[in-house]
Amino acid sequence: MLIILNALSILGLIQSVLGTAVDPSNNQDMDKRTVTSSQLMAKEGPSYTDINTAANPLDWDILLGVQSALAVLTKLNKAAITDHIKDHGEPGTPTEKATFESTASMSGEDAFQNWWWRGSMQAVMDVLGKTYDELGEAGATADTVLEILTGRKTKTVLNPTKEELIKFTKKADFTPVLIQYTDFFPEYLVVMHFGGDENDSASFSSIQIVDRQWVTRSNKIEVGNGDSTLIFLEDEGPVP
Repeated sequence: MLIILNALSILGLIQSVLGTAVDPSNNQDMDKRTVTSSQLMAKEGPSYTDINTAANPLDWDILLGVQSALAVLTKLNKAAITDHIKDHGEPGTPTEKATFESTASMSGEDAFQNWWWRGSMQAVMDVLGKTYDELGEAGATADTVLEILTGRKTKTVLNPTKEELIKFTKKADFTPVLIQYTDFFPEYLVVMHFGGDENDSASFSSIQIVDRQWVTRSNKIEVGNGDSTLIFLEDEGPVP
């Protein structure tokens, strides 16, 4: 976890919400925006729904792994986010004298509400040490991003069996569980809750970004529906 805190400091997010300007001049694809009325996060804290369609469409698919990993952390323990992003004032109130980096294509009021996740995404990119273009079609995979955000090792299971899917989706109430499907870009299901029993009715609910919007799904647990990869923490423990 220390690595993400350091990255946030380097990027200026912690300093920016305290009033120090961020200089994006070393990246021609970034603009410096001054925020005087947009809140960093809601009073209730960060939510996956904050991660919205305002992101640069050219980069969206490449960053699905980052967004999905952040989403699962907001579901399990908001402190995993708030302990490393310091607001200036109470959550849910306007941010004062703050500047932050954003892609030039972001516009409109909705683009800057609850903008904590932009700094988190930029911090992950800084840790990876790659530009959007350098990431390529594989993007920033959710397993790698989870390791950055939690400081713990992840494990993956390619084409999991029905028994493996049941075992791990049952754990999703307290530990991160994602399922990756690869088409042109990797896509992710963030597992929310297990449902049914361990027989033919076994299922789980999930959230997923589709066409740059979050959708909720109900998924029957079965195998043979194409390549998939199960992603979870190696120690299978909760997010502190």
